[in-house]
Order: sequence, then C-alpha cells, then structure tokens
Amino acid sequence: MASGTVVKIKREDDEMDSQQHLGGNPFAALFSSVNDVQRFIAVKDVDRSDPVRQMSASIELAEDHQKNDPVDSDEALTLSYALERIFLITLDVENSALKPSRSVFLSDMFASNHKQTRLDMNVLEQAVFERLLMQQLKGNVIASALPDESDPQAAYVEAVEPAVLLYLGQCYARLLAEKTFEKVTTGHLKKCKDIIISNATTALVMTDLYTGQNLHQQICDLFFNSTSTSNFDSVKEFLQRVFVSLDESEEASLNDSMAPSLEIIRTELLRLSILDPMVRHYLEFLKFMSTTPCLAQVLINYSMPTNEKDGKGYAVSLLGSVLSLSCLPKNQLVTAEFFNKPSTVSQQEHQITERNLWLLIKNLNDEIYTAFYNMLRLSPEIRHLLLKWLGKCLHANAEKAKMWTQHAAEDGTLAPDGFMLNLGNVLLRLCKPFSKPQSDNLMKVDVAYAKATVNDDDESRVRGKHLQGLEKETCLVSVESNDVTSLEETSASCFNFTTECFFLTHRCLQLSFQVVHGKLLKLTQELGRIQRVWEDAVAQAGSGSDMVQRMREVMDKTMTQYLTKKAALLEPHALELALKFYIATAALLSHLGSSSDLLQPIQFPLPAGVPKCLTSIPELIIENLVDFISFLRRFQDSMFLTASDDIGQLMSLILVFMGSPERMKNPHLRARLAEVLEALMPHEDQRSGLLSSSSQAMASCQQHLFAQHPHIRHLARTLLQVFVSIEMTGQSVQFELKFNYRRPMYRVLEYIWKVDLHKREIKALADEALQHMEATDPPIFLRFINLLINDAIYLLDEALQYMMQLKEKQSEREATTAAPSLQRQQDDAMYHQLGMLARFHNVMGNETIHVLEYLTRDITAVFIHEMMVDRIAAMLNYFLVHLVGPKKRNLKVKNLDEFEFKPKETVCNICQIYLNLGGSDEFCAAVSRDGRSYSDSLFLLAQQVLLKIGKGVMCPDIEELAARIKVDASLQLKDEELLDGAPDEFLDPILGTLMQDPVLLPTSGNTLDRNTIARHILSDQTDPFNRQPLTMEMVVPNSELKAKILDWVQHKRNLTTSEDCS
Repeated sequence: MASGTVVKIKREDDEMDSQQHLGGNPFAALFSSVNDVQRFIAVKDVDRSDPVRQMSASIELAEDHQKNDPVDSDEALTLSYALERIFLITLDVENSALKPSRSVFLSDMFASNHKQTRLDMNVLEQAVFERLLMQQLKGNVIASALPDESDPQAAYVEAVEPAVLLYLGQCYARLLAEKTFEKVTTGHLKKCKDIIISNATTALVMTDLYTGQNLHQQICDLFFNSTSTSNFDSVKEFLQRVFVSLDESEEASLNDSMAPSLEIIRTELLRLSILDPMVRHYLEFLKFMSTTPCLAQVLINYSMPTNEKDGKGYAVSLLGSVLSLSCLPKNQLVTAEFFNKPSTVSQQEHQITERNLWLLIKNLNDEIYTAFYNMLRLSPEIRHLLLKWLGKCLHANAEKAKMWTQHAAEDGTLAPDGFMLNLGNVLLRLCKPFSKPQSDNLMKVDVAYAKATVNDDDESRVRGKHLQGLEKETCLVSVESNDVTSLEETSASCFNFTTECFFLTHRCLQLSFQVVHGKLLKLTQELGRIQRVWEDAVAQAGSGSDMVQRMREVMDKTMTQYLTKKAALLEPHALELALKFYIATAALLSHLGSSSDLLQPIQFPLPAGVPKCLTSIPELIIENLVDFISFLRRFQDSMFLTASDDIGQLMSLILVFMGSPERMKNPHLRARLAEVLEALMPHEDQRSGLLSSSSQAMASCQQHLFAQHPHIRHLARTLLQVFVSIEMTGQSVQFELKFNYRRPMYRVLEYIWKVDLHKREIKALADEALQHMEATDPPIFLRFINLLINDAIYLLDEALQYMMQLKEKQSEREATTAAPSLQRQQDDAMYHQLGMLARFHNVMGNETIHVLEYLTRDITAVFIHEMMVDRIAAMLNYFLVHLVGPKKRNLKVKNLDEFEFKPKETVCNICQIYLNLGGSDEFCAAVSRDGRSYSDSLFLLAQQVLLKIGKGVMCPDIEELAARIKVDASLQLKDEELLDGAPDEFLDPILGTLMQDPVLLPTSGNTLDRNTIARHILSDQTDPFNRQPLTMEMVVPNSELKAKILDWVQHKRNLTTSEDCS
C-alpha cells in the first residue's frame, strides 16, 4: 500500500489460497493479473455496511493499478490533480504534493470502472454526482501526508461537507482560485462550472433527491458563512449562476424555489436589532439580490404584501424588514433598546450613544440605497416593480399624516416610524443628482405629476406614475371649475424618474420626518408637564415619597422616548441631504411661482398672472419644508452652514409666496413660512458675539442674507401682509393658533427694525398708510397697527384676568391642604391649566406691547391720526391703571416667572409708548378723553412704580406729560358738561359718543361716526349690523345729520357763552 495513504488496510485473506482458487476462473483472463481479480472480488464481496472495509479493499486494488498502469501524460495528470483539488474527490491513492490533503475516495465509481484511476472531463460529471449521493463520506476519506499541512481537521471537515449546496459552492470557489486552468484548455473551466451549476440547479429542482437535506437553509448558510471570507465573490457568482439557471429552467419557478430561503431571511431580519453584527451580512444579501434582474424581480415580488392596502405589511416584508432596522422600537409593546433609565446616565454617555447610533443608521441607509440604486438601473421592468412597491407602500401608509393617527399605537395596520424614516433617508440619497438649486436635473421635475391619475398597472408603467393619492391633496392654488385645460394636459403626460423621485420623497418625508418631529414636540410638552407635577409632588410629600418615585419612573420612560426619537431624527448625513433637497425644492417652487426660468434670476415685482402649475403643487411640499427648517432651528441650526451658499433660495421662496395669496391661497401655510424666516435670522446670542467661531460664521451668513439678498427690500411688506392675512381670512381661527403664527413674526420684525434698509421700508409703508387712511383697500401698515392694538387689548386683558384667577386659586390651595385626594388632583389640574393659559397670554401680550413700543419711537403720525388715537390712548390707560393702581394687588401671585408675568417690563413699555406719542396734542387730548381709565392720579401712581423698579430716569418726562394731559382733561371735562344730554340720534350707536362726521351704511341703513366704521373695516370689511360686505367707499356722508349736530353744538356753546357773560 502506498506510504501516503492515511487509512492503511491489512489484508487478512491468505494470498496463496486466493491465487489458487482464482486460477481456474475463466473471468480471470479479463484481468492483467490474479491480484487484480482478487482485489475486484474483494470490492464486490465486502459488506456494504462496513464502509471502511469497502474502501480499504478498493484502495488496495487502486494501488496495484498504479503499479501496473502505464505512466499518464503530464497534461492528464495535471488535470486530474486539479480536479481533485477542486472537488476533493479521487479515484487513486497516490501520494503527491499536488493532491489535496484530504479527499473522498469514490469507491463505487472505482469499482464499476476499475481501470480508471485518474479524473478527467469525461468522468467528472459522474464523479461529482456520485460524491453528492454518497451517504458515508467520513468512511471514504484518504489523505496525503503533507509535511506542511497546517490544519488537518479543517481540511477533513471541508472534504466531508455533507450539505449539497455548501459543497458545490465551495467547489466553485476552489475552481475560481485554481491556477491550473490557465495552462490547460479553457474549455475545461467552463465545463467544470457547468457541472457545478447543473448539479446545484438539479438539487433545488428535485429536492427529494437529497433526503434529509434542507437545501433552502443551505443557501442562507452558504451566503452568510462566506460574507467575511476571501471566497465571498466566488460564492456570489456561484449563487447568481444557479439562480439564473433556475430562472431559465422550465421545470421550476425561481420565485417558488427561492421563497423558502427568503422567508428564513425575512424571519431572522424581523428579530434583529440594529446593533446585531448579522445586520451587515443581511445587507450584503440585499445588495446581492439587487444586481441581477431575475433576483431583483423575485425580491420585489416576494416583498409585496398579499393585501396591498396593508401599510404594516410592507414593513414586515423582506425589503421592509431591512428598512425596519432602527433605534426606534417597532411598536409600543417593545421595550426601548437605547437610553434606558436616562436620569442615571451622564450627558456625555448619552452623546456617545447618539453618535454610535448615527453611524449605524448612516451605514444601514447607505447599503439599502445601494441596493435600491442597483435595482433601478437593472431594467425598465425592475424599475417599474420597485417604484410600484414604493408607491403602494406610501399610499397604504398615508394615514400616518393625519393628526389623529400620529400619536396612536404603532402596533396596528401602519408601518412603524423607524421604517418610514429609513425609507425617507434612502429616497433622499436617490434625490442627490437634482438636490442642487441650479441643477439641470431639477428642471426635469414636472409638477403636473401630482394631479395625474392612472387606471391600471400597464398605464402606470407607460406613464411613469406610481404614487397614488396626491391628486386628492390640497394644492397651493385651487383649480377654477371652468378651467380644464391644465387637467387635460395632465391626463396625457408621461413622467420621468426625477419627477417620480421628487414626489415619492416628499410624500415619504411627510409620513416619516414630519410625524416623528410632531411626536418629539409632544414629548417635549409632556416632559414639561411631568416636571411640574414632580416638583409639586416633592413640595407636598418630600423627595423620598412613593409618588415622587413613581413620577421619576414616568419621567425616565418619557425621556427615553424623547432621546430615542431625537437620535433618529438628528443623524447628520440625513439632515444634510434633507437640507439640500429642501433648498432645491425652494428654488424650483420660487421659479415656478415667479414664472421664471430656473437658471435666470427672479424679477420683482412678480407678474400679475398666476402660473397654472401652482394648481398642481400640493401644500404638503411647503409643510414638509417648514417643518424641517423649524426642526433645524430648534435642534441643529449649525447644519445651515453646510448650505450657506444656497440658503438664499429659502428667502426667495418666502418673498415669492408668503405675501402673495394669489400664489398660495392658504393663509395658515403662508403664516408658517414666518417660521422659516425666523430660522434664517441670527439668534440673539449670535448677534451678541458670544458663541463659537462657527456660530459667528453662521450669524454673519444670516446677516448678509437679510441685508444683501437681491430682493430683500420686499421683506417688510411681505411680513406685514402675512401678519394681516391671518386676521382677514374670513375663517374662524383659534386665537392660540393665530398668535402662535404671529410669534415668529414679532421676532423677525424686531430684528429687521434694527436693520436700516428694512427700517426705511417700514417707515415708507407708514407714510403710505397716512396718505390713504380711508382707501377702499386699507394700506397694509394701517391694517397692521390696527391688529397690533386689537391683539394687545385682547392679550393683556385676558392675561390680567388669568392672573387674578391664579391669585384666587393659590389662596384656595393654601387654605385647603387637607382636601380629599381626588379633589386635590382636580384642583391641581385646573390650576395648571390656568397657569398655561396665563403664561401664553402674558408672553404674547408682552411681545405685542414691545412691538408697539419700538415702532412708536420713529413712527407716530399714523398712531395719532383721529382714526387710531382714541383706541391706543384708551388701551394704554386701561392697562396702566390695572398695573399701577389699587387693583395691582390682585395680580400678585407666587412665582411670577413661572407664568411669564412681567409687570415691570410691561409698565416700562407702556410708559415709553406714552412718551413716544406724547409730543402730539391729539394724543394728549385722547388720553384725557378716556373717562373709563384716566384720572389725575394715574401718572403719579406710574411714577411711584417706576421709582420702585429702578426706572426713575423716566419720571421727569412722565411728570411733564402728565401735566399737559391734566390741562387737556380739564378742558375735556368742560366740553363733556357742555354737550351733555345730546339727542340719541346724534350719538354713535356703537360707542355712545357724539358723532363728528356721521355716515350712512348703505346695506343696513344705520348711521355711525366715520372714525368708528373706519376702524371696524380695518379688521372686518362687513357691515357690523348685517354682516354684508362693506368698504369706506360705499359709506354715504349723512350731511343733513352732520349739519344738525353742528347746529346743536353751536347752540350749546352760544348758551354757555351767554351765561358766562351774564
């Protein structure tokens, strides 16, 4: 027996007896020697249940063949050794350094053809098939005793690999690594590949052939076990060829053949965490499937839910299971994986966790994007299938955009937020080619897509329209009922991929980023509420009480949700992509709204005609943009630096749409653009130069934007127009919503008032208002200050009422400490509700008064006009007397700062407004005419308060003003006594004062004083008596009544003069 043979068999038969026994056998002549005959019989007669004995006999026969056979040609020997190294099988037992260290001896094949001891291309197919069918591999292993063998156990395991597909995949990898075929006929390489692929295909088609083997699991094992090895490319090529062969086969369906393997992978993916190292391997599989048309088709088809309207079905599909990997829990029943017990962990540790999550999220989205990109480029059919999956997925989850579902449980029928966020991030990557303001690709976006509809799958493929539901969305401008031209054009349009990608991304961002941001803001409010309840509990029961501990647990759970959502939204690369996408969107909309070419600058004033394309642009695009920019302002404003060169596109969008109801009908949407404007404005701390160099660089960029944008001089008018439009919508607007809109406007107005360019524009608007006080269409500045005064009166009055109620509640709480638990909870809830309302009205009231204070420093003529002066004087008197008079004690609550109640600041602002307007005799007279709140002691009380709060420097000016007003007051008193008892027909029916210039309202027939109806029309252009439309041009001077009033007044004065003379 050859010395290199591992399994050494000793023959137990007596050689001499055997030779004599065979000598008379006629079949012996067929063999070259008696020894050969004996070996053959030994092979045939050996007990098949003993594979070691069987192989030993075969090996001895093979050894004798090697001694007697003629020497093989070098080429045949080289080929045989190469095939042995590839397939780890052999027909001989020769020891050679060119043979594999372990191989399986094909005993049956040798026995059936004992003269063949070398492998060649003629017997290879039979040899491989026999190897695959062998049940006893371990008993047929032979080895070459190589001195440099490093890992004999690994070689042995590799040789006896029982799994069919794993063995064939390894053979394919060894084949590609084999260098021998570079020297022999290249046809051998192809035939070897064909044999391997053919056997693998047969195994998957005829699975019953290999009993006891889970071939579908083997596919998974082969792929995932090789992802980190040098054979990975070879394994991918092997599987790709197998699947393509299956696809071409008429005996089996590729979908059916792969389904079990795909289900294994899908199931495993759904249980994985984003932290799991196996995620990387599954992403490799996704990319593998995306590179071949037939595999991509199988992947997409298998990922389509049975019920296409099942939103959650997309998230648990094969594609969706990868997209669902996130730091966000998949539903509310799942325990949070990150940021647990945050109160016990340092801020630095939270930041480390956040950064680690960002890296995982970015890598995940990069890999998924690669797979999507590959599929989109494979073929028109695969692109259609993937876009169809995306479109149906977004349509099935459209309910996520509705307010009532945003905060509902996530274990229902909709996809989880993590899935939607990842999908949005992948789509943003697909948008990169046109996420540039001057991109040629951006010009390809056809907004008619939103209104287009398709009837079936074939039409969807032909026209390139896969996203459903957009046609039902509200657009920037309504389509007139008789204007069907644009609709006809839309119905015939075909759309490119850029257009589809643009709208798919916006829809997805609406259902993902906007939804999670909304939940984050709710959690912020909830944390504030919990904090207040916790503080109350500590004050009542002490820090060690059970109630306090329970509140701490609730706060920790809520904070965990907050930190998790915040981390999911703040991934830096995704934010950068989104910002660029929204800037490109702003550029596109600005040019569409101004009817200009994308590559040409916008021209102001804008054309009078409204482009028809605006009837096809859904409002959700603007809502997405506003929401994202507001998010950046709150959480990551440094991101604006990454797009500092293009940020002016956002300003252009504001200038085109915010002040133009013709281009954006929804006043609430235009008002929300003020949030973008505020986000573009430098922060107060940035303007003071207290931050880092990068923050100061951002501030410099923003300051330049507000000063140097080509059309920035139109900003002031635009801002005032949208401020007024909220009040003039003709709709019922909740006051909290209205003032929330106006709050960012106040901040922007204060900033631009300090910029000379804008200050000049505002003054010019004030001059325009003064010249057209009774115009049919009241000047914008006149309507603006009228609303400011209205707001100030309403807000401050409500704030004072709430402060009084809080004062009462605080007294009640102190007096009823022993109240029942339930009653105490109800009282606490009411108290906190009052506190929230008081805080809101105080904040907005203070800001409104502050605006009036700085505007009246440089603009006075409009405020002291006869139409406005009485109202502003009465407002100032009313609030000053409440803040400095005897009733101020009713406002003294504990913790003023908690309710944003700043009476010192408000008194200072009111007194400054008095001084700003005090140079006018008309204003002083108006102050003195206010019989409700004015008294001689009003300004004396104000001076006392100013001294107490350290503002004594204002007292001399206030004292001088008070003296002038007192003189006017005495004259006014005499006038009132003189005109007392005027006939009712001379009195204004609304104010009850003597009319100076009576006018007739044409629709109701009532007569009012001109100033009274003029002030009313500034806020509401209807007749106050019957709500019919009314303008100042429609009122009719009541000359006859005016003459009677003048005659009566003159008569009264003449009587007084006569009495004085007598």
